[in-house]
Amino acid sequence: MMEQIRANRRFLINESILNRKDGTTIPVLISGAQMPDGMIILNIMDISAEKKIADELQRSLTEKEILLREVHHRVKNNMQVISGLIELQSMQIADPEIHRLFQESHNRIKTMALIHESLYRSNDYARIDFGNYLNELTSYLLTSYGRSSEEISIDIQLSETHMNLELAIPCGLIANELISNSLKHAFPDGRHGVITIRLAKAGENEYVFSVSDDGIGYPAGLDIKTAKSFGLSLINGLAIHQMRGTLELQGDRGTTVVIRYPGIT
Repeated sequence: MMEQIRANRRFLINESILNRKDGTTIPVLISGAQMPDGMIILNIMDISAEKKIADELQRSLTEKEILLREVHHRVKNNMQVISGLIELQSMQIADPEIHRLFQESHNRIKTMALIHESLYRSNDYARIDFGNYLNELTSYLLTSYGRSSEEISIDIQLSETHMNLELAIPCGLIANELISNSLKHAFPDGRHGVITIRLAKAGENEYVFSVSDDGIGYPAGLDIKTAKSFGLSLINGLAIHQMRGTLELQGDRGTTVVIRYPGIT
């Protein structure tokens, strides 16, 4: 270190290990500088206490990460159990309308379970890769409704790829409802089409999340804000109350639902 100080003629700080006479070692912080007369001054500080605190903090952080990971894993498993029970129960229902309601409940639970599964697989337990999540969700919904990616193309356009848990759950549920509606109603008789999912930043603290399709459009006179169906009521509640946003239905070509909300993804 002294050679470095002489060569560079500047203040240097290095972390090192010193050997004691009894064979033990201690971590130290060595700082040194060359004075105008050429003399080199070194200062050696024992940082054992600081190292111990840092090690304890790292161990505590690791334990909390493991615990949080296990929480997401258990929540996912519990949701999958509930989802499986609903699916088994639905198999005993002959009434098509009641069977549909059970299937929709199954899909909603599956939507939330996918979020916790994404967090369990991630190294970031506060934010999920929303693009990967939507890919899994849309793939599941296509299979659930008996459609293929060759028939219905899914176009995902995200300017923000990661989203915190507080927004991921309502956005995931809204996406599930709107994509399901498109698959059920927008493309009858095997018609082909495109479902587009967009997330973009529209201002300093405003985001726009939309789901659109190029299908046959929505029924005349439909007001999404006052619609009585459970799915549309759920979308309203999530968008307006949980996300503190606004909701708009557009239908020049096909159907588009636009949600504007404040927040950080």
